[in-house]
Order: sequence, then C-alpha cells, then structure tokens
Amino acid sequence: MLPVSLPIALLFAVGSEGANELANSCYFTYTLAFHWCDPSQEGCDHGHRIRAADFQLKAERFYAGLGPPPLEEVYYITGLPDQFQEDLLTECPAMLILAYMVVAEIKLRLGEVRTSASFWTQAHQFLAELESSAAETMLESWPILEAQRYYEASVLEIREAQYNQTQGAPLGIVVAHCKEDISWLHQDFPGVIPVGSDLAIYEKCDSTTDPDPFLPLFSSVQIKHLDDGDTRQDECSAYLTYIVSNYGNLPRHILFLQGDALKHANRGLLRLILVGVSFGTVKAQFVHLNSQRLVSAQTKCRKAIYEQVFGEPLEGKLSTYCWAQFLVASSRITARTVDFYEKMARIMNEASPAEC
Repeated sequence: MLPVSLPIALLFAVGSEGANELANSCYFTYTLAFHWCDPSQEGCDHGHRIRAADFQLKAERFYAGLGPPPLEEVYYITGLPDQFQEDLLTECPAMLILAYMVVAEIKLRLGEVRTSASFWTQAHQFLAELESSAAETMLESWPILEAQRYYEASVLEIREAQYNQTQGAPLGIVVAHCKEDISWLHQDFPGVIPVGSDLAIYEKCDSTTDPDPFLPLFSSVQIKHLDDGDTRQDECSAYLTYIVSNYGNLPRHILFLQGDALKHANRGLLRLILVGVSFGTVKAQFVHLNSQRLVSAQTKCRKAIYEQVFGEPLEGKLSTYCWAQFLVASSRITARTVDFYEKMARIMNEASPAEC
C-alpha cells in the first residue's frame, strides 16, 4: 500500500447491518466521509464524500469506454493509510480493489510499467483475501472482470504500439514562430519527447532560431522562413505548408504549436501527450491542447467560409477552442487529399466571401 500521510479522520457509513456484514457490504448508500483537520486551525472540513454508488457508476462507464477514469476518487482511496485501507477492504472491498486497478491502468499508459504491475498485484492480493461467496457477489456487481479484460487488452495494445514505434517517425512537432522565446521546448520536455521525432520551426517574423539546443532531442530539425505577403496568416500558413510539403511522408502524429504554446496550453496536458506518443498509448486521433473555448456564433460569414473550405453548407453548430494548437494523427490528415490543403492555402490569399 502507499505510505501516504493524510491529516484526516475517516468514517465508514454502511447502509445495512446483519448477521453477515461482509455479504451486505456496499449496499444502499455506503459512503466514505473524509474529515479534513488542520492542527494549526480550529474546526474541520466535513464536506468531502465518496459514495460507493457514484464510484461504481464512474468505474463502469470508464471500462465501457463511456467516460473518464474516476481519478479523484482513486487518488483519495489509494492514498489512505494502511489501517483505513484494511477497514475498507472489510466493509467495501470492491472500492479498494477497483481503485488499485484503475491506478494500474493509468500508470501502464503513462509508461510506468513497474508501478502499474505493483498496483495490479496489490489489487489481486486484496481479491484473494475475500471469502468466495463475497467475491462471487462482488464480481457480478462491480466491473472487476471488465477491469481485468481492459488491462490485459491494454498490455497487448502497448506491445503492438511499441513494435510499430520502430516503423517511421513517431511524432512531428511543428512550431509557428514569431520571435517568441521557445526555449521551453528543449528545457521543459527533454525527457519525454519521443525518440526519433522531427522538429519543423516556421519563422513568420524575419527571425532565425538557433537549431543547436534542439539537435540532441530530435532526429531532424528544420528552420524554414515563411513570407505571408500582405495577408496576415499566423500559424495557418505554417501548418498548411508543413502538411502540403510532407503529405506523402507524415509522421504517425503531428503536434502543431505556436511559439508561445504554454501561454494557451496546459503544460501538464502537453507533457501527457508527449509521454503517450512516446509510449505508443495515444488512442485519440485529435486532441486540442488549449483550455479556452470560443463562444459559438453561427454568423453568415463563418457559414460562408465553412462552405468555401469544405465545399458544402454547414449543418449543425460550429464550436471550437481559441487558438490553434493540437495533436492530430496523420491518418486523419490523409483522409483528405493533398488538393484540399492546397486549396485552403490558396483561399487565405483570396478575397473573403461577400457575407464577411
């Protein structure tokens, strides 16, 4: 178990008592109630609770591919002192076992294989301590078997992904640069950039980046200058130039960034993306990195531009994030022909639709 010290007192509220307390465990409204007490101040915070039913539903949705993992609940449960975990194993074993299984899954996908194996082993040790009748009821009621199948499938998937990592560049990083300080790229992420990745920096403001700090981290570093002429095109021309120039030889994933990437993107999310690509565990084919969303406005101008680009009217609502920074799989890019991207590049130098 994790030797984490937490300044808390813990209450277990079991919704049913009977001759066989273990058989009735986790029934009704079983709740973990945390009482956070700061010795330097008076009073305690009694507001944090984890309801077994809520945790059960979140775990079921996660393993069914319908929702995110219940990370907050798992953090609290696996961080409990040993004695509290032993009490929880008696009163609601499924919560403890599933919490360890979720951590094992997450650590596996972060490339922390030893830690993952440790949590997975501990979960099965907890399971082995249960009476057979209690274990049978729990397996029918909680997604323990689903967690087992999910983890086994993840192991096979990662093995295949690691094999595929040897086939071509895993990642291309494209930076649209306009005199910003981009030292963050080689200073903040040197240990997580996938081996064999390529870097392309597109200079938009008549500046030149020294490639030397980036050379140890990338298989290739290209510094290219772009002149947008009379029309300001920012990152759009950089991204499209990269796609058109490399269309027949794109890396498996491409990370499109602005020079001040960390001003708009969450550093932790970017690091998580790099780790996932490095370890071959990124399932998503598109991940937007920025946190702020644009207000959705279905104006005539935007509808006209959409039709100009895609060749068909907009159906539904157009909604996206502010500032273009994202990870995309090359398979999504090549789902359209190179002519599509060449057309987009030309459109930026043409007159806007009359609706604008």
